[in-house]
Amino acid sequence: MEKARHNLEFYQLNKKHDKFNDWLVVILYYALYHSALALVTNKNYASKNHYATILILIKEYNITKEEAQLLNELSINKEDAELYTQLKDDRHDASYATNIKFDNQTIQDYEIKVNEFINKAQEMIQ
Repeated sequence: MEKARHNLEFYQLNKKHDKFNDWLVVILYYALYHSALALVTNKNYASKNHYATILILIKEYNITKEEAQLLNELSINKEDAELYTQLKDDRHDASYATNIKFDNQTIQDYEIKVNEFINKAQEMIQ
C-alpha cells in the first residue's frame, strides 16, 4: 500500500499541470495497480502480469451482494474490475498513442475512483 500512496502523492504534486493529463492517467493507473498488488500479496500470491492481477482479485475477493452489504462493501466488485481494466487500457493509450485525449473531467473522475479503491484495499488488508 505504501507504493500506491507514494504514487498518489506524486499525482497530487503534478495534477495542477493539466497539460500532461496523459501522464496523470499513467500515475493513477499505477496507484491503482500497486494497491491491487497489495491485495494479491495479502492472499499469498505474487503477480507480475496486470491481467493475472485482476483475475486473482476477482477470484479471491469477490463475494455476494448480500455479504458485501454486511461487510460495508469491502469486496472487489464489478465496478472495481471495470475501473481496473478501463484505466489499464487508458494507461496504454496514454503511454503509446500519438495524440493527447484525456480531459480534466476524466482525470478528476479517475482520481476519485482510484482513491476510493485504495482506501477500500487498505481496509481489506487490515
